[in-house]
Amino acid sequence: QCWCVDEEGEYIPESLSSRSLSLPQCPTRCQRAEAHSLLSDWMKASDITTSPRYHPQCEQDGRFSVLQIGGAAGWCVNPLTGEMLRTATRSATGELTCPSWCELQGLQCRPDGSFSPLQCDVTSCWCVSEDGQEVAGTRTLRQTGHTLLCDRPLCPAPNITHGALLCLPAAAGRQSCDLICHHGYQNSLPVSSFLCGAESHQWEGNDRPLSGACQ
Repeated sequence: QCWCVDEEGEYIPESLSSRSLSLPQCPTRCQRAEAHSLLSDWMKASDITTSPRYHPQCEQDGRFSVLQIGGAAGWCVNPLTGEMLRTATRSATGELTCPSWCELQGLQCRPDGSFSPLQCDVTSCWCVSEDGQEVAGTRTLRQTGHTLLCDRPLCPAPNITHGALLCLPAAAGRQSCDLICHHGYQNSLPVSSFLCGAESHQWEGNDRPLSGACQ
């Protein structure tokens, strides 16, 4: 059987399921907070003295939206934990805005605000996952002159929870990608390497990377 646990390893009620080829979809911290908020609202619906509650806003991948809005107020949060980092600012048009998660951390970012796969400081370079976490075993001293290859997959790929897909530049019409899990997590899939068609942008064979592969 399979079941879901929270960030402290505690069992999530009603998550027990029979083991199968497809992994159970476990709710993230944001999704659990959102469900708890909606349930609290439903239980208090008859209480006219209760003020409107704040509802956590989640992204499609289950992480907290960096910009959270409650009433007329807005604040910027850590998308992994929901922890408030700063208040939101208003744009020239009056809309509440936040920097991207990458920009909030002061790291090297792409023009769209996402993390550059390769991060460097004055002494070393390392690869990061899409949520900005350092990929285990990739930190390399700059003085070695070794060039790290941290490319993102050309094929559609899920955001790997607790891990990352690191790929080589495409060669002979294919791009080779490896699944690497963060410290403390192991790959639950039978394979860790995947081939992507550089022109078709489709994964070759029957193996596909899964978002919950690192457990």
